[in-house]
Amino acid sequence: MSSNRKQRERNTAVLPLLHHTIIGTPRKGVLVFLHGFMGRGEDWIDLANEISSDFQCILVDLPGHGRSVNFRTGEIWSMENTARWVLHLLQETTTPPVNLVGYSMGGRLALYLALIYPHFFRKVVLESASPGLKDKQAREARIQLDETRAQQIVSEPMEIFLQKWYSQPLFDTLQQSHKVQPLIASRKQNDPRALAKSLREMGTGVQPPLWDRLPELKIPLLLIVGEKDFKFCTIAREMSAQNKQVEVITVEGCGHNVHLEAPEKFKKILLDFLKRKE
Repeated sequence: MSSNRKQRERNTAVLPLLHHTIIGTPRKGVLVFLHGFMGRGEDWIDLANEISSDFQCILVDLPGHGRSVNFRTGEIWSMENTARWVLHLLQETTTPPVNLVGYSMGGRLALYLALIYPHFFRKVVLESASPGLKDKQAREARIQLDETRAQQIVSEPMEIFLQKWYSQPLFDTLQQSHKVQPLIASRKQNDPRALAKSLREMGTGVQPPLWDRLPELKIPLLLIVGEKDFKFCTIAREMSAQNKQVEVITVEGCGHNVHLEAPEKFKKILLDFLKRKE
């Protein structure tokens, strides 16, 4: 493997960095990838390898996930703290502005980063992500739901929790694609206590709602949603109505996890968006 395709994994004991893997050369820019709940940076490894001759890809393990499972466990893994930790990582590993890609939980974080720290980012891609919940009652209900799920994670066998998680309607197309069992096998490697902490401290209910800040967005932002993910299709339309910088692409036949269900389509959409001059 050539030197510009070698994977470099960095961490520091002085000022801890979120665990991450860096692949590729930044000939056309840098891409930072943020995974979803129960995922890890390596969820993006196939895509990163395919585009690494043009883009340097930084695959981040978010707190409680992958090899960041024990990252700053004495602190709250809130949206605000996690955003600062991601920025610290970027300051240590690259030069802004960079491009940002986030899926689901990672997409919520990516939107927060783009709104609060816009000078760090060139373009942003959100897959199946939201700005949080508008209504206080909805947030309180979601906090209760996530607390129930957090208790289930630590009290039930992990496989049972995962089977229930992936039986949610938004994963129907993933079930039909026969990709869900390998995914469950991968997710079983997670630490249940770390996942419970992540749900409680960075779940959709506890994050700052960002709907009112969408009109402030100055960075080109692409929302990728699956045609069968009706909830997030609606959210994407509502987001795009608030800001002309927000574009929506709906991928036919897909549900919540487009990059896993239709990797080639996802890659083409991503690269087309990145090469476009604004």
